[in-house]
Amino acid sequence: MDNGLTGIGRINAVDALRGFAISAILLIHSSNHFLYSGTPQCSSEWLLQLDEILKSFLYFIFEGKAYSIFALLFGFTYALQLEKRISKGMDMKYRMMWRMFLLALLGFFNAVFFAGGDPLIFYALCMIPVIFLRHAGNKILFWVGLFFLAQPLEWLNYAFHLFDDSYGVFYENMGNTLKTGDFVEIVKMNVTDGVKGCLLWALQTGRMSQTLGLFCIGMLTYRTEFFVRDVSFYKRITLYSFALSVLLYIAVIAVGNIPLKMYYNLSSSVCMVNLLLWIYNKSQNAPFWYYMRIYGRMSLTNFIGQSVICTFLFYSWGLHLGLTFGTSLSILLAIMVLVAQVFFSRFWLNYHKQGPLEHLWHKLTWIQNS
Repeated sequence: MDNGLTGIGRINAVDALRGFAISAILLIHSSNHFLYSGTPQCSSEWLLQLDEILKSFLYFIFEGKAYSIFALLFGFTYALQLEKRISKGMDMKYRMMWRMFLLALLGFFNAVFFAGGDPLIFYALCMIPVIFLRHAGNKILFWVGLFFLAQPLEWLNYAFHLFDDSYGVFYENMGNTLKTGDFVEIVKMNVTDGVKGCLLWALQTGRMSQTLGLFCIGMLTYRTEFFVRDVSFYKRITLYSFALSVLLYIAVIAVGNIPLKMYYNLSSSVCMVNLLLWIYNKSQNAPFWYYMRIYGRMSLTNFIGQSVICTFLFYSWGLHLGLTFGTSLSILLAIMVLVAQVFFSRFWLNYHKQGPLEHLWHKLTWIQNS
């Protein structure tokens, strides 16, 4: 079987998964107009019903899962980069902190356009404690990852009501500005209340804790060569995690417990990753996977590109299609954006090894060594 490697240590399956994850993020963000809460005008009853069905389906399939896959692969990539440098005698602690500072700046740039759904700033924050685990053994990484994935803060909040969901105020302010503000007003709101709201949301809903855990487990996937296993391994994990997901889903419906929902999303993410790897190993030469690999190789550029392009399409400072497009038309528009980004990625990578933002991030990371 093809081990999935290309170039020096590059794993095709990881690029394909990353491309799939940010494609899913594009679809789910577009279904709600990148948090623009406009109501479509002059839509027929059947189209409104179709919109509701489609949005519910997308949220059921991808909500809490696409970002989990993205976070897992972020931890994997960190471990890969770390080993390459440590093998050359470099400690990487301060260099990685600098790299995360740069990622936070890229996150602020993304937040200029789409503050409510930016994970890059809290990814940078969550990676800081993980940097201190760079020399930790696999057992320590596993137990630290499991601790955070257990959602201890969420359980405390569930039991003692530690949080009052204060992020909602910031999202409400942002939503009101999106409806009436010009570009300058929206930018000001995004980089103030928008960023605050996103960070509070990540903390108060358990997303930060989950991200910390997934970073640790992502490092383990690199160390244990998880992404180059035999297809039978992925088949077994898919079946086990699917069964667990069904049980957790029933428990969530019965109890309505938020921490249990996080467990369900995590189990479903494990199921989705392994199912995709199972399918990928059976059909990796299919055109779909070729384009997902291309898209995934420029994940940072394409992720931020989604924010720039789609907020122009949906927001009042641009074409304002969020006021007239329902979910169905928005998804069609998102697919057009996806296709355009895939072909741009293919064109760019014919002449460059990295995407434009990936290259910039790399150059600035190693600026003193240039």
